[in-house]
Amino acid sequence: MPLFTGLQRRLTVLKPLTVLKLWSTLSFTRYFFTLLKLTTLAIVATIFGCVVYVTVHLAVSPAYRVSTLRLFGFDNVADAVRGPKRDNLSIEERDLYSVLPDHATISNWVEYCIGLGPGDSALQTTQHTFMTPSQKLLTHPFAVQPKWPDGVHQLNRSEHNLIQLSKALSEQRVRLMPKVRSTYFFWQLATLISIAIGMITTILVSVSSTEFGRGDGPNQRMIRVLAIIFPALGTATAAVVSFYSPQVEWGQASRTLASETQLHDQIALTVWKLTCPTSDTDDSAKPLKDNLDNWSKRYIEIQTIPNASAPSGNQTGASPGGGNEGGGSPYRAAIQ
Repeated sequence: MPLFTGLQRRLTVLKPLTVLKLWSTLSFTRYFFTLLKLTTLAIVATIFGCVVYVTVHLAVSPAYRVSTLRLFGFDNVADAVRGPKRDNLSIEERDLYSVLPDHATISNWVEYCIGLGPGDSALQTTQHTFMTPSQKLLTHPFAVQPKWPDGVHQLNRSEHNLIQLSKALSEQRVRLMPKVRSTYFFWQLATLISIAIGMITTILVSVSSTEFGRGDGPNQRMIRVLAIIFPALGTATAAVVSFYSPQVEWGQASRTLASETQLHDQIALTVWKLTCPTSDTDDSAKPLKDNLDNWSKRYIEIQTIPNASAPSGNQTGASPGGGNEGGGSPYRAAIQ
């Protein structure tokens, strides 16, 4: 009996400690589940907000509907939904139409020099020569180039080179616009993921260093394991982002696009200040040749040096008969 009485006294002394330990574990569990509920609520609210945002855009924006349908492979439905309106164009068509004004201005000058004007019957026959490859693919994918009409002057070498340079600039700009958008999206997504991983890592490390994280329960063990995993995950994410360097790629693509847009705008503004060349052998072709040489050199520099800055002075073709205006918007339709 005295033995049992002593054990009962010891258990009576240890009972408050057991209750304290259980209360501590219960408090942490409540805290953990409360935090989990709040996190889940925030995630659900974010998803709900995204759904509302997408639904509103689908309801009010025909272009957004067309792009969404094309994203999931419903091209035929997208073409039917788009209709004939100019505002319902796809992103690719918007990129193309944002480039065409500069090319059309240069083509109109060449047409003016060879004696063609609005309303001429031969204008439709010669249009195929001045169309860019993307424009041909969009409007006349299987059309064969018609015979050059009789009575219309053939393009001389300088005019032909000018049209080819304008086509090359147009195609480069059309290809760079989606690249600028995609690299910016990848850079933005990688940055947000890195921020989220860093925030979760800080929370886990901070919780694991408190009294709640130093216990022997399953929740405490899970927190300590996650506190080891997430720093490694953050390091791996940073290494992947550093390897692909979306920010550097976006910077190079956007600068190249800006330089090509500026050069194309400048050519479109300068050609109408030049006199039409009658042939490649007389002095009338000299202003166009000089400007064409400078424009071609600038185009090669842009292609070989992605980080080439905007030119200045006579480097961009400000020879007699031309100026070096033509700034324009460097990111026209690139991040719409």
